[in-house]
Amino acid sequence: MEDIVRRIWGSLRFGETVLIEHDSTTNPALGLYHLVRWAKDMKYSVLIDDVLDTLYLYKVHLKLAGFNTDILNEAEVIKEGGTLNVGYVVERIGINEAAIRRSNYERIFEPLLSRGGGADNQSCSGH
Repeated sequence: MEDIVRRIWGSLRFGETVLIEHDSTTNPALGLYHLVRWAKDMKYSVLIDDVLDTLYLYKVHLKLAGFNTDILNEAEVIKEGGTLNVGYVVERIGINEAAIRRSNYERIFEPLLSRGGGADNQSCSGH
């Protein structure tokens, strides 16, 4: 199973967004952990969208499961709402109307994308 997942992640192109959907019986924190670990192994930088402190909750779940969560502290993070920091918070975006959020996000993301380095944009929204 892990080989299949690594092959899928290996097919991603620079700047692509990864949105992981899950149902109530899966552990999205574990999926995020493996994706970030894979990206670090590949020497990619990692950018995580943290919506309403979901990344903090994922970190707590991983820590309780016995995982070393230091890898999450190395990621760059764009926070959309919330107050609990995990990783290097690049900037914060308020929870506004979608058009305003998109404009603010593009203002932040474009310079990060043009910087290069193989950023994986992992949305951590808890949906």
